[in-house]
Amino acid sequence: MLLVPGPGKTTCIDKTEVSQKQYDVWLGTNPPKTGQPAACSGNSSFTPTCGYNPTNYANRPVVCVDWCDAYAYCKGVGKRLCGKIGGGSVAPASNTDPAQSEWHFACTKNGTRPYPYGPVSDNFYCVGLDNSNFLTQQSVGSVSTCQGGYPGLYDMSGNASEWEDSCNGSNECFARGGHYLSKPVDLTCAAQAKFPRMSNEQSRGFRCCAD
Repeated sequence: MLLVPGPGKTTCIDKTEVSQKQYDVWLGTNPPKTGQPAACSGNSSFTPTCGYNPTNYANRPVVCVDWCDAYAYCKGVGKRLCGKIGGGSVAPASNTDPAQSEWHFACTKNGTRPYPYGPVSDNFYCVGLDNSNFLTQQSVGSVSTCQGGYPGLYDMSGNASEWEDSCNGSNECFARGGHYLSKPVDLTCAAQAKFPRMSNEQSRGFRCCAD
């Protein structure tokens, strides 16, 4: 994890998206399905539904996990799904406020840049649709140019979008940063989209935070 000096409280954030290997190790502990948030009461399996091959793609981001899977993983490894600075969920209206959102604070370097790597978009810095160097997701942390808002923090833009602990009621939650099929406008730190809590896609993963 990377230690970042959050406003009023220091935050730790995973340096990369959670990899398939990391997720597979956790799955191997046979984590209990009990203890999930009430909104996840119907979540009976943590196994990714597609794109999961921890043998051949150990270092690619784990994807095809729903919000509840991401929440359970982070809790299970002694962390939390990135949300509000200091802990807990961040309100959707505040998840692009660097004083409120752990994820947004880290990506923007406390609101000082719109992209993790700087002030101006560059299609070839991260893994997105217009970067012809990459046609699919890459191993986490392997694209050296896709670094920031703080040194040592990778893939906040593109590769896999990331679930955040920011939900609208009980049914929809937000994912941040865009993914390998996103256009440049959807690869900013402020980029977000909401999805049903129990949905999963090949393009969506997560990372964890902690105090």
